[in-house]
Amino acid sequence: MVKTMLSEDNAKEKLGKYNIPQNCENLVGTRVNPEIWAKMRSSSKSRDLKMQKTETSMLKSMHLIISLTDKLLALKSKLQNITKEDVSCFLQFTLDSLTLISHCL
Repeated sequence: MVKTMLSEDNAKEKLGKYNIPQNCENLVGTRVNPEIWAKMRSSSKSRDLKMQKTETSMLKSMHLIISLTDKLLALKSKLQNITKEDVSCFLQFTLDSLTLISHCL
C-alpha cells in the first residue's frame, strides 16, 4: 500500500502530461446529468467528485499502459533494436502509470 499521497500539483502535472490516444476516444470518465446534479445533496456531490478524481487517475493510467503497449507492439513488428530513448520512454510511461494508480488508493 502507498504510504503518502501525491500532492495536488504533482497529480495535475501527471494528469495533464498525456493526451488520450487517438484510438481510445471513448475511454472517458462518466458525468452525472446536470438535472440530477442540481437536485443532489452536497454530501453526495462531494462523494461523486472524489470518485470522478479517482476515475480520472485510473483512466489516465490506462491511457499510459495502452500507449506503452502500442509502442511495444510497433517495435515488435518492426523487429528493430530498442534505443536508450525507447527504454526511457517505456520507463516513464510505466512509472507515471504506477504513480497515478497509487494516487487512487
